[in-house]
Amino acid sequence: MNFVNDPKRDLIEAFTNEEEVKRIHDLEKIIDNDEDLNMRFEDIKKLQRKMVLAKSKGELKAYKEYKDLYNDKLSSFKDLPSVSEYFDLLEEVDLVLVNVSKTIEEEINKKIL
Repeated sequence: MNFVNDPKRDLIEAFTNEEEVKRIHDLEKIIDNDEDLNMRFEDIKKLQRKMVLAKSKGELKAYKEYKDLYNDKLSSFKDLPSVSEYFDLLEEVDLVLVNVSKTIEEEINKKIL
């Protein structure tokens, strides 16, 4: 047995045990196993590629059409309950990670300076 504290491991373990993180993993499984959601997501990615290609070729009219269609499909995709919850939780967890990172950085700077 290793009785030495490993703060990095403890932080990762605490983070992965958060209910929001567990729910994200549950939602990922639901989304990954939903054929309709996967097809819709693939359609969105195809539109995104067309949009980028049109922009790179200077085809501004086509770019705008693809961009409008992309935004509509992405918006309706994000409005689906499981997808909406997934994105909301990702934002929430990302904010927590940013705050934890900032706090760690501040504490390290206090010790150094």
